[in-house]
Amino acid sequence: MENMLRYILDDRALFTGFNGISCYGTNQEIVHKALEEMLFVKKYFGKVSGNPLIQFVVSYDSNVSNAGIASLVTEEVASFLSDSYQYIWVVHYEPRLEESKMYACYHAHIVINSVSYANGNMYSGKLEDIRSFAQHIADVTGGQVKIECSYEMADGNMSSFRDNHRICPDLYENQI
Repeated sequence: MENMLRYILDDRALFTGFNGISCYGTNQEIVHKALEEMLFVKKYFGKVSGNPLIQFVVSYDSNVSNAGIASLVTEEVASFLSDSYQYIWVVHYEPRLEESKMYACYHAHIVINSVSYANGNMYSGKLEDIRSFAQHIADVTGGQVKIECSYEMADGNMSSFRDNHRICPDLYENQI
């Protein structure tokens, strides 16, 4: 858990003072305290073994052109999880090259407690749950979402898969 926090708070993290880093269901003032609070939920429900955290990485296209927009979009994206999970989100900035021009590249790390504070259930990671979250991301961003998952297997090896189903925004719902 500490390694994950150290990674998401590395030198790419934007400490913008306006929600570049935020938490839900945990201490908003001291992000490092959030891990203690997540561990408390795990202990309360007796689920301290297994995967301690789940990380989602959401990469934005060049329409998300500054840190303020990236933070606002990330806050809305992460809100999908607030009914059940504590989370920490951080916006990172890494420049990228697109068609021989440099564009800002913002991406967010959303790290959730794998144990729900609402009912003590572990996050399932089922494809339909991930697709539902991806649909929310598409609706918030107005862009297509592609799902790529990596995970550690019981033997310690890494595995991954790509869902070839692209998720598009629900345009009807966005017009309301």
